[in-house]
Amino acid sequence: MPVWLVLVAAALCLTSGARGDWFDSCDREFQLTNVADVTLNSPFYPANYPSGSSCRFVLSAPPGYTIQASCTVNMVNPGTPCTTDFLYISTEGFKSPVGSEFFCGKGTINRQSLFNKLTISYISSSTNSGSFTCRLVVQPQQCDCGWSRTPKIVGGTDAGVNEYTSMVGLLDPLTANVFCSGAIISVRHVLTAAHCTETIPNVGRVQALVGDHDYRSALETPYSAIYNIEQIIQHEAYNVANRDNDVSLLKTSVNMDWNRAVGPVCLPFSYSSYSFANLEVDIAGWGTTSFGGPMSTVLRKTTLTVLPNGSCSAAFLNAMKLCTFAVGRDSCQYDSGGPLYLRGVQRMYAIGIISYGSFCGGSTPSVSSRVTSQLNWILRFRLPLLLLLLLLGTALVVEQVQGQCSFTLDMKFGSTYQLVSPRYPQNYPANIECTYTIRAPYGYRIAVDCPTLQIPKSTNCKLDSLKVSRTGRLDFSDAYFYCGVGALLEKSTGNSLTMRLTSAPTSFGGKFSCTLSIPEQNCECGRKKTQRIVNGVETIVNEFPMMAALIDVKTKTIYVVAQFLSHYGFTLKPVANDIAMVRTQKAIQYNAAVGPACLPWRYARQSFEGLQLEATGWGDLDFGGPRSDTLQKVQLSVIGNSQCSQRLGSTVPYQQLCTFTPDRDTCQADSGGPLFYTNPSSGLLYNVGLVSFGFACATERPSVNTRVTEFLDWIMANSATSFYCFR
Repeated sequence: MPVWLVLVAAALCLTSGARGDWFDSCDREFQLTNVADVTLNSPFYPANYPSGSSCRFVLSAPPGYTIQASCTVNMVNPGTPCTTDFLYISTEGFKSPVGSEFFCGKGTINRQSLFNKLTISYISSSTNSGSFTCRLVVQPQQCDCGWSRTPKIVGGTDAGVNEYTSMVGLLDPLTANVFCSGAIISVRHVLTAAHCTETIPNVGRVQALVGDHDYRSALETPYSAIYNIEQIIQHEAYNVANRDNDVSLLKTSVNMDWNRAVGPVCLPFSYSSYSFANLEVDIAGWGTTSFGGPMSTVLRKTTLTVLPNGSCSAAFLNAMKLCTFAVGRDSCQYDSGGPLYLRGVQRMYAIGIISYGSFCGGSTPSVSSRVTSQLNWILRFRLPLLLLLLLLGTALVVEQVQGQCSFTLDMKFGSTYQLVSPRYPQNYPANIECTYTIRAPYGYRIAVDCPTLQIPKSTNCKLDSLKVSRTGRLDFSDAYFYCGVGALLEKSTGNSLTMRLTSAPTSFGGKFSCTLSIPEQNCECGRKKTQRIVNGVETIVNEFPMMAALIDVKTKTIYVVAQFLSHYGFTLKPVANDIAMVRTQKAIQYNAAVGPACLPWRYARQSFEGLQLEATGWGDLDFGGPRSDTLQKVQLSVIGNSQCSQRLGSTVPYQQLCTFTPDRDTCQADSGGPLFYTNPSSGLLYNVGLVSFGFACATERPSVNTRVTEFLDWIMANSATSFYCFR
């Protein structure tokens, strides 16, 4: 299996501006139907496209569908690495080739759009030509919700850009100000508070702002969009005096486009009897940062604790509401209507809607509407694409949900889940197709145990069958087929597994009951073999097994690079999103001297301020000085972003991490190298930073690094077939 390395230097080396004449004579847009199965060919296929030509094909499927592209490419370049002709694929549908995956050579490529948009383009040099053909298949998107881009508000901090993908600002188009918040729950609906909508005179006085961070600026994110509102649906039993039933829905005039930064929050159907007492929740908003103070144009967040209703002193409290409190932290004016986010395993659930409080950040709890008390009201409006989700930490029987038998299950380590066939213990019906997508946390595998499988037997299981893809493929091209009477015992190869039950139109049905579990992980990362860079010291040979390009030792190996992928949002001025990945042609062989660093999922909320990190590299020993032939290391201290911004004279966003230690630093050619945090109890090394830029070396100014915790989602999305050790 190819292996990805996370490198920042690649992003610095792969920048290029799009030429103005690219695609001028060949720029097409296609709207595909929900059953499309079509072929896209390069110009003059099967003959070669003309040298010096370029074409772009922007493809769209209906909302709720994705596009699977299977391409056969014959774009052989005269040199190695590829230098002339490239095929670009953007799984997000971005039109610019910069930031897209790019390919050359001869072979096949399989890619699936993240949502309903895909862009395929090619650029040829004046001296070369080639060809490609792609089969495009539109298929239903697996239902998903609650994804986050990372790891008001009084006592809070700025949220990461697009950290809360379901967050909506209610915008007054006359003043261009956000006056309340809300959360996306379907492609056409926003959940908010009734007291936010009761004074809106008409639908022309409110818009839904999605995918934004600083609503006075358009520089932080390419995902920002504004949607007009078609209908305001306010709870008919809303009570102004005591804020009972303080809930409303806004229906947008068109479907909202979902992408990495915009999508629905999960609704807590499986939490209907849960009190949430003593759990922590996130809140976010653009409200005032103190009572009567200025509003924030930047989305801010903080964490609060849910209080038991019996110990909450707030007025008008009842079972349809919940209390939150944290010393010095709170929601405030204009944060109303925003969700209370409960973080699940890779998902966020909206369990509350901010309703009322007294002052902000004071000694009195704030009150929110309890979403579980409003689920029946929400369901009355038949919202599309609602996902009924799991109660974390409990065993669950997964059956048909409102007549649908397909679902996605995100498992939690330590829990056991029961998967049963539709209508179990009765036989499932004829002529059905149920697809189950099951995912474990990154670094874990999934065990499936079905001791009593009863599926009508047929030759090669052509009629009824239960298919299992151990790699989690949705096309089931590598699946095992099961039918007849017996047992099934399988284990996934990575952290995902898919199953599909199919019954014939004339089937008498069958049944099964399976146990899903996550076995104890058996993998390693972050090993240090034993107990630069300016004023660093030479490392022990192979002290850091995860460092790429070890030199002058018996265990060194050089791997040919197959592909570069820089972050789609990377910029040089200012330096931002300075992260890239390199995929090797062959799997990197692990041994005592070579192995992976641990990625810092467990430290997603850790700022590392005041802690010591260890940097390594073969860079210059001083500014403009000689380069080291041996791997160097140095201990550096992390300073806070506010202090770093003051010392540099410019704002350093949270996506970056600053280090400063007098007379010690990283230097030229150390770029892209890791900053390791050592877990004090296990001794494992976690790659929490990537060397990005500085000002000379070891001056009085801090150095700036990419904060890896802010890019874990990007790493996962762009290396989905890789196996990560989760420690």
